[in-house]
Amino acid sequence: MRGGTQHDYLLHGSADEDSRAALDGVTLAPFAGSLLIAGATLAVPAHQNSSSGGAESAYGFVHALRRGVNSGDPIVLTMKLDQNPAAGLRSHLVADRGDEFFLGEAPSIRRIGAAPDP
Repeated sequence: MRGGTQHDYLLHGSADEDSRAALDGVTLAPFAGSLLIAGATLAVPAHQNSSSGGAESAYGFVHALRRGVNSGDPIVLTMKLDQNPAAGLRSHLVADRGDEFFLGEAPSIRRIGAAPDP
């Protein structure tokens, strides 16, 4: 890859239904930090149309983080819907030994609702 030493990829589940993710090929441990870049702040929005502090704050919504480092094993991310576990998505990820993986939870901004009528 080109363009620096860090390349972030974000895979997410349904915006309408809760789902669970599992990451095979990496041993995950709790991660106490956040994914926010240094100096960024997050303002929790009141509704889906309100500002959260800019694009640099979007990673702040991801919480309950777990982190792992690739030891060279194949990496597979599986996401399944809570209400219909037969439906889901499996992604096979290409990664180098030593690449970091983070798995976390995020709220459904769509379900927070639209702005109230004035």
